[in-house]
Amino acid sequence: MGGSGRHHLVIHETPNPINKLPSLVMGSQPIDNQLYIFSNEERREFLDAEPKAEPFLRPYVGAQELLSNKKRWILTLHDASPALLEQLPLVRDRMRRVVEFRRKSSRAGTNKLAETPTQWQLNVVPNEPFIVIPGNSSSNREYVPLAYLHPPIVPSNALYVLSGASLPTFGILSSAMHMCWLDYIGGRLGDGYRYSAGIVFNTFPLPRVSQSSLERITPFVQEIFRARAQYKDSTLGQMYTSLIMPTDLRRAHRKLDSAVDRLYRKSGFTSNQERFEFLMKMYEEMIAPLSKPGKGRRRKKSKSLPSKGE
Repeated sequence: MGGSGRHHLVIHETPNPINKLPSLVMGSQPIDNQLYIFSNEERREFLDAEPKAEPFLRPYVGAQELLSNKKRWILTLHDASPALLEQLPLVRDRMRRVVEFRRKSSRAGTNKLAETPTQWQLNVVPNEPFIVIPGNSSSNREYVPLAYLHPPIVPSNALYVLSGASLPTFGILSSAMHMCWLDYIGGRLGDGYRYSAGIVFNTFPLPRVSQSSLERITPFVQEIFRARAQYKDSTLGQMYTSLIMPTDLRRAHRKLDSAVDRLYRKSGFTSNQERFEFLMKMYEEMIAPLSKPGKGRRRKKSKSLPSKGE
C-alpha cells in the first residue's frame, strides 16, 4: 500500500477538523519527573504509608498500557482542596519536588508551570467515555487498535483522545477506509505508523450520509467488541497482530469494512487504491470552499501523495 515515486497531490495539516468531527486532542502530559506516576507496586507502597491519597490515584493509560495490559497510576490533584492536601504530607512532598524539577527546566513554560504543582502541562481528565487512538502502531497490524475507555482512567500523551464519540464514529475510524487514509498520508516511525490529528484525523473525509444511515454500522462495531471479549487472556496488541489475529475478530472487522465502504459508495471498493482515489476526490471537494478568498486556513505541515497511476 501507499505508493511511491513522483508526487504532486498535497494534504495540508489543519489545526481543527474540516470534516465536522469533534476535536481530537493528545492525552495528559504531567511534566513531573515521574513523581506523580506509579507502578502497581509503587502505588501499594505509597497507599500503605498514605491511605488517604487513594481517591487521587487514577489509572494512567498510554499506548503500552492499552496494547499490553500494563498498569500505571497517576496522582491527579486538580480538584484537591487545600484542606485535603494538608492531610497528605507524602503528597505534598512530591508536589515540592515537582516544583523544584520544573523550576530547573530551561523552558520558560515549564518554569511557569512550577507555580501550579497540582496542574499538568496537558490536563486531559475525561468525565465521560472516550475513544483513544495510539500515537504509534506497528506495521504488523492491519488495523490500528482503537478502544473505548471510561473515567476514572486518565489517558497519557501517547494516546489521542476523542471525548463523547459515538459507536458509528468508532466504527468509521476503525474501518479499512480510515486505515487506508492513515497508510497513504500518515507519518512513519521506523516500519510502523505514526498517527496525527492535523494531517490524518482533521482531514479525513466522512461519508455523506444521514445519521440514521451511520447508525447501521453500530451492530458491526458491537460485534468487534464481542469478539475481543472472547480473548481475556490476550492483550489488545496481540489480538491485532496480523499473523495471530483471531478469525472471529478479523471476520467482524471485514464486515465493518464492507458496511463502511457502502456508506461511501454503494458498490463498495475492491482495493485500497480505489479507496484512496475516492477519498482524495472527496478531500479536494471538501477543501474547495476553504480555498476561496477570505477563507484562508492555517497550513503548518503538508503530506505529498502519489498521483493516480504512479
